[in-house]
Amino acid sequence: MTQHYELLMIFPVSLDEAKREAATNKIFDLISSNEGKVGEPDVWGNQQLAFEISHQTNGFYVLVEFDLDAEKIKKLDADMRLMPEMLRYLITRKQVKSEATLAKEKEIQQKIADRKSEEAKQEEEAKEKQIAEAAAEERKKEEAVKAAKKDAGKISLDDLDEKLDEILKEEV
Repeated sequence: MTQHYELLMIFPVSLDEAKREAATNKIFDLISSNEGKVGEPDVWGNQQLAFEISHQTNGFYVLVEFDLDAEKIKKLDADMRLMPEMLRYLITRKQVKSEATLAKEKEIQQKIADRKSEEAKQEEEAKEKQIAEAAAEERKKEEAVKAAKKDAGKISLDDLDEKLDEILKEEV
């Protein structure tokens, strides 16, 4: 049964381009000779390795997808182990996504994006509400202070009557 695979190859940076292309072509020929189909390689180029491999800190990465019978993948793996040009390689089985699966994933991503934008909008509205409430509270405080100042300078009518009575009672 034919499966879809992904192959990531890491070559030493010191390996010249001609030898690197010869090695990748050799691998592609191995896949093709086992009745496999090779896709277009994706050359990532020189990248830093996560850890040192054979005293190398950088590697030249090449990624390719291919289809091959599941029973023949072991032979390909054994042949690749014998290639001294390569630092490391990784073969993983990759699930081919149908149009329906891609559409469903896109719909889910859209829902997530919509939910995030709605949450951001709600957060923004809550912040605006807090700012408006704080401004209203500040205005109330200012008005209370103004009213207190205004009232502090005024005398009540009762106090004014008493003062007038005192003045009138005094002898001139």
